[in-house]
Amino acid sequence: MNIKKYGAVLACMLILVALTTFSGCFSTDGDESIKTASTLMISVKESLSDIDWNNDHPGSIKAKLTGCQTNMNLVMDILNSIEISDEEQMQRVYAMKVMGQGYLDFISAGMDIADVIEHYNNAKIAANIYDFDTWDHEIVLTNSAIDSACNMLYIAGYRLDQVDPDKISIEMRGALSDMRAKTSYLDLIVDRLNTELKKAIA
Repeated sequence: MNIKKYGAVLACMLILVALTTFSGCFSTDGDESIKTASTLMISVKESLSDIDWNNDHPGSIKAKLTGCQTNMNLVMDILNSIEISDEEQMQRVYAMKVMGQGYLDFISAGMDIADVIEHYNNAKIAANIYDFDTWDHEIVLTNSAIDSACNMLYIAGYRLDQVDPDKISIEMRGALSDMRAKTSYLDLIVDRLNTELKKAIA
């Protein structure tokens, strides 16, 4: 692990420790809580960028996504705990909640894609040893995971499109644009996997 990645991981760990320690204090200062949620959401975006969807093992992908999911659930807890003080703050929190849910939908889609890769690999192994019962079972699971991934990516994209960029910080606007690009990229990956699957069972 290089120094840059080690520093990023250490920073995230320190944030989590602080958030856990002071979890009962989020609502005392709405602006500070929003800032904390924003920082943690940015760290999730960076963690998602570390995933190599084409080369990482499905187990590794799921492990990374699980960490991101935990942090995003914490973000949502922070946002839900804020005592709104004015209209502007309410709009900012609402926009971040929608964006946060889009992140969670994206993560769920990523879990489905990891399942697609895992089951498809199992199917190919079964085919190589002429275990057609296992092959058929794994193909069914692969198709189901593809359908679920497509659905979750659609929902994630829809939610992210509902976020008003004017209601979030400039840094968060960059994260929003990045997540939209990631969603489109995963759409391409699912399309490729679906095409490969159709060829395999033709």
